[in-house]
Amino acid sequence: MNDFMTWLYEHYIEPEIRLQPKDDGDTFRFSLMESAAAPQEREDIAAALRFYACHGFLLGLRTGAGLGQLL
Repeated sequence: MNDFMTWLYEHYIEPEIRLQPKDDGDTFRFSLMESAAAPQEREDIAAALRFYACHGFLLGLRTGAGLGQLL
């Protein structure tokens, strides 16, 4: 991932993800993941989340740009 996407994730995408409301099931899963995972596993999970969140964000931009001509 390039430097801009890393910056964008840290300053915009991740805070937005963390602010999303969680139901009891989500809260339980996040708590279980944080307490049961080893430190290396938590780093791997964070890296995977960063990858998918950034690529999902870019997909949304590309999709929105493509739909702009139709709207």
